Amino acid sequence: MSIPTKPRIRVMMVDDSSVIRGMVTRVLEAANIEVVATAASPAAALTILKRPAPHKTEVDILILDVQLSGKGDASIIKEFRKIDPAIHIIIAATLNETNVLNSIDALEQGADELVAKPSSRKAPGETESFVRELLTKVKKLAGIAEEYVAAPDIKLTAPATTFQPEHEIHCALRPAPAFFRPKALAIASSTGGPKALQILFEGLRKRVGDIPIFITQHMPKDFTASLASQLGKVSGLPSGEGKEGEVALAGHIYLAPGDYHMLVQKHGAQSVIRLNQGEQENFCRPAADPMLRSLYSIYGKDLLVVVLTGMGQDGLLGAKMIAENGGMVIEQDKASSVVWGMPGAVAKEGICTQILPVSQLADAIVKICNEPAV
Repeated sequence: MSIPTKPRIRVMMVDDSSVIRGMVTRVLEAANIEVVATAASPAAALTILKRPAPHKTEVDILILDVQLSGKGDASIIKEFRKIDPAIHIIIAATLNETNVLNSIDALEQGADELVAKPSSRKAPGETESFVRELLTKVKKLAGIAEEYVAAPDIKLTAPATTFQPEHEIHCALRPAPAFFRPKALAIASSTGGPKALQILFEGLRKRVGDIPIFITQHMPKDFTASLASQLGKVSGLPSGEGKEGEVALAGHIYLAPGDYHMLVQKHGAQSVIRLNQGEQENFCRPAADPMLRSLYSIYGKDLLVVVLTGMGQDGLLGAKMIAENGGMVIEQDKASSVVWGMPGAVAKEGICTQILPVSQLADAIVKICNEPAV
């Protein structure tokens, strides 16, 4: 009796550089990931995806160079989504101001993940970092429970990550604390987070102005400043990357900068932001758990935690500690999440007071923040 083999992940690589296409193809196929097509432009990729049966090319994950489209990357994301709503899209971007802004826009329009491409003047280890991160995110989006295996000619020193596929989770809700009124709001998010954050802060617009808001979004450095700026525009609140030594003020949004853990510490009567490049937690830097631990040390039970779409379990330990000591945790539901990894892990622990579509979270937060204090 033959044992059925697990279907390989099917990837299309869209990049105008034949060198990049070839390198990525070699690395993915060495990890048993099938590159079913490559294209030098989004237009060529659309043509491939539009082929009717029996010549149709099935693609699970599309890797797209953000700078290729001449008519705006957000519109290209929508075109890919029209052809196949289930396709996962990873944006690959060389760092410059235009590409960063286009990447944030693409994420807000429905792209799932973002990877920084090596520059033309590669710093030591830059190509290895790109390959490692790209392959990790491909496997995350595919829900594969395998460790990363590098191609023979790629030397990687970072630890391998194990990922588990999503399973249906049945969870009980935790009763809301009595007379709860938070003194700070903390948000954890990853894959699909930029779009979820945009929806959340559009709903919160100027309605939560008397508490500080702290966010950890898993995102490469040089991209978080643009995301913070976007959140400021949609929320009407002052918003920026957290800065070392900055005093946290009510009505301000502080986003952990890429590649830095963001903590908050007490300094006299003030809460002050601290940044560090300590070890990764949950294979992430920034990570939500260090932020949540530091916030609990200041705000204790007067802390509201929101867990949005994302892979892995970052934020679980911090949220659990806060919920079990009188704070409140609410989260995005599975149906509206790109990946229900982070919120799913929290839900499984039974520490959530509410599990809601992302479109309903803002109203829930406003209601919680307006509860009468004791």
